[in-house]
Amino acid sequence: EEARQRAETEAQQRAKEEVARKAAEEKADRLALELEEARARAEKARERVEEVASKRAEQEAVLRRAEAEAAQKRVEEEQASKLVQEEVQQKAEEVARKLAEVDAARKLAEEEARKLAIEEANRLQAQEEANRLAGEVEAAQREVEEAHGRAQKEAEQRTKETAARRAAEEKAERLTREVEEARKRIEEQAQKHAEEEAERQHADQEARQRRAEAEAQRAAQEEKARKLAEEEGNRFAHEVEEAQRRAEAAGQRAEELTRMRAEDEAARRRAEEEALRLAREVEDARRRIEEVRARAEQEALAAAQAQAAISSQPSLRNTFPTPGSTFSEVIGVPPPRRTLPLILTLLAVIFVVLPIGGYVIYRATRPIPPQPSGPESLKPKPVLSDMVQIPGGTFMMGRNLSKKDDLQSPAHSLAVQPFFMDRTEVTNAEYADFVQQTGYSPPEGWSAKKPPAGRENWPITNVSLDDAEKFAVWRSARDGVRYRLPKEEEWEYAARGGSENRLYPWGNDWCDDCANLGTGKGENVDHAEPVGSHPQGANRWGALDLIGNVWEWTSSPASFYDGTPVPEDQRGLFVARGGSHQSLYPQEVSKRGGKEFPATSRKWVSRDTKSHTLGFRLVRDAS
Repeated sequence: EEARQRAETEAQQRAKEEVARKAAEEKADRLALELEEARARAEKARERVEEVASKRAEQEAVLRRAEAEAAQKRVEEEQASKLVQEEVQQKAEEVARKLAEVDAARKLAEEEARKLAIEEANRLQAQEEANRLAGEVEAAQREVEEAHGRAQKEAEQRTKETAARRAAEEKAERLTREVEEARKRIEEQAQKHAEEEAERQHADQEARQRRAEAEAQRAAQEEKARKLAEEEGNRFAHEVEEAQRRAEAAGQRAEELTRMRAEDEAARRRAEEEALRLAREVEDARRRIEEVRARAEQEALAAAQAQAAISSQPSLRNTFPTPGSTFSEVIGVPPPRRTLPLILTLLAVIFVVLPIGGYVIYRATRPIPPQPSGPESLKPKPVLSDMVQIPGGTFMMGRNLSKKDDLQSPAHSLAVQPFFMDRTEVTNAEYADFVQQTGYSPPEGWSAKKPPAGRENWPITNVSLDDAEKFAVWRSARDGVRYRLPKEEEWEYAARGGSENRLYPWGNDWCDDCANLGTGKGENVDHAEPVGSHPQGANRWGALDLIGNVWEWTSSPASFYDGTPVPEDQRGLFVARGGSHQSLYPQEVSKRGGKEFPATSRKWVSRDTKSHTLGFRLVRDAS
């Protein structure tokens, strides 16, 4: 109860902190936007100032050229006057005309100078505006720094909460160990009771020689007792199944509690009530076991006393039961009870309900770790298969390359809904289960519906698109949820870290040890590896091998990003993603322009393609 109260208090505190953090982030975003707008205004003002200065320089150059031309013409006129006095009269009119043009140019230059003065005043005003905006920018930067400091404090608080969560998890593990020790003690007691039961049966075997006439009636009673024990066992088994289903439902509600923050408090209360009810059932089961154990001890004691009485009274060997009485009534031995079946049934209740109840109590009372806000704040959740949760969001699909790539260009914005994705490609081992349970045709290279020895954990290959879809249908029926192949936008969204738009799953810098692209030395050297062999290549949510190892099927038909129609002979192809252990072959490297393999890379393949470099992984919707 104290742990539950602490969990409620911590949940309320975290909710308040979450609201405060969101407000701080919104304010920081608003300030950053204002800062960006201020910077844009300052940049525009600077451009206007530069434009005014450029115009002024051009006008000054025009004025200087006009003055230089006038000076040159005056020099020429003086030289002409000295050299050819006789032509002065003839060219007087021409000189006057040129002087008039010079005067007009001078007036034009004066007008331009006046305009420049006005533009200079405008420039000074723009400079003042830029200074004011710079002050606003500095103030906004200070506010952003303050918000950053508050965010750091909140991060420290979340670190403390994480430590508290770990302490709670350690406590849960300790309780689990105690439960395991209690289970072992119960098993030892059950074994002891079984030995006592064996001794009692041995005593009954010795006495069976003296109750030959009552054998049929005793057998009938034992058959009746067995049926009652089976009925009671079935009833308890049904209760166990019901308890397990309720516990699974509680576990699913606890999972839903993390995903649906808005329903957090109500779901947690339901999980706590379910946990308390299961705890009461566990306590009742323990009490019943204690009662059964006490009865068994009493029966063992009574049997021992009866055996002692039989040994001390040999005359009873010739005593026969009267009509209508059983041999046990004659010799004073109590009739057989349903002790052992009941013990085993109640032990089953303890072994199933107690761990499930403990798990539900732990899930209901553990502190919920703080989560960042935004559409990508959801943490991965456990599902039936080993999957990671990819939160929804918007990202830029594709790239704008200087060298045109018809399959990667142009970049364009897309929104993706939340979904779950397999942590790794589907393995040979899991595909073998599918083949063996359905009788489906195994891939090429398998023997007796099994993959080559030692390759059980390699990614499945040599499967067509139809094979992958049939496997998805089988696993959906197995797990009770609908699996499917990923759309290529879902695949790229996961591989690029969502809205972070990474070039590779692990970041924007290439890492040789983060993916299996092979060596480029040929098929005798390059091959697939067990899934998860490069943990340093995980994406931001923990998905592995998105680059390299084997290409992966998607459910998306071939298409160009710019809407260009697909050639008729290529219609019906599908998109594969991720590259393989043969992606360092020279022709592949030459096509890409380097050994790096970006997450935007695509290729088209026919749906019936079966290759040792092509596999798949599955996804399922989060809703």
